[in-house]
Amino acid sequence: MDKIYVKDLAEKSNKEIETVMLINEINIKPFSNKDSSYVQLVLSDKTGQVNAFIWDSESLEFDKGDLITFKARVRNTKEFGLQLILDQKSIKKVTGDYSEFIKTTKLDIDKMFNYLIKLIEQDISDINVKKMLEGFYKNSNYSNMIKKVPVTLLYNHNFLGGLLEYTYSLTKVIGQFKEFNIDYDLLLSGALLFKSGKVFEFSQSPFFELSKEAIVPYYIYNYRILNDISKGLELDITFKNKLINIITSTKARFIEHIILTQMDYSLANISSFINTFESLKGNNVWELDKKKNTFLFFD
Repeated sequence: MDKIYVKDLAEKSNKEIETVMLINEINIKPFSNKDSSYVQLVLSDKTGQVNAFIWDSESLEFDKGDLITFKARVRNTKEFGLQLILDQKSIKKVTGDYSEFIKTTKLDIDKMFNYLIKLIEQDISDINVKKMLEGFYKNSNYSNMIKKVPVTLLYNHNFLGGLLEYTYSLTKVIGQFKEFNIDYDLLLSGALLFKSGKVFEFSQSPFFELSKEAIVPYYIYNYRILNDISKGLELDITFKNKLINIITSTKARFIEHIILTQMDYSLANISSFINTFESLKGNNVWELDKKKNTFLFFD
């Protein structure tokens, strides 16, 4: 069976199809003009969602989050748009890779991640900063989530691979500052760790939902990550102590400063707390990319 994606359904109008999709929603609804019910579903794959119906049915032996194969007729009207009318007898539960059935970044996840690893290995000059970043990106407990979680559930980068795409986008822009009189290690580290706490904020089963840890703002987890990864690394003792204990304004202090104050102008107290050039430029890039998301292909 050749996979038919949601994006291709318009071409199949008034035709019978057979495909596989993910159940996002199930609702049993009564008819308004007769004493019986029908099943309304929202089905999806990585290209989008579509409403589907099973007429004259009181129940469905499947649940939200199930992958199903089915036969259906595609209907496309001006009033209701694209719809699928399912043949209930044809529906079967199957297993598969959920990344094929939920909204996903259009970019290659492995290529983006390898690009970030290469940046850390080749562009970060300070050995302690390099070790700290590798401690996060090369830790499988973190890296697996970096590749998966979104940035938000409703707004920017709200899809599988969203955090990775967002970070990738930021580093592309940050690269334009490399030749300026600026501490590039600070600025690039800020971009790479900016939303690192998001790895604690979401769980996937298979849909992304807020985890129980989300009760704590993600930027607090940013700080927790800095502490966790630094404790397990052979860092210069002065760098390590100042990263953990926040003693003075060293490079470690500034990295912490950047990722903790870029979250919200209210935290940064506008001009009084954003007191480094790297922090100010970083803030401009974060905000612009969040609102416009225009820098994905900045080469």
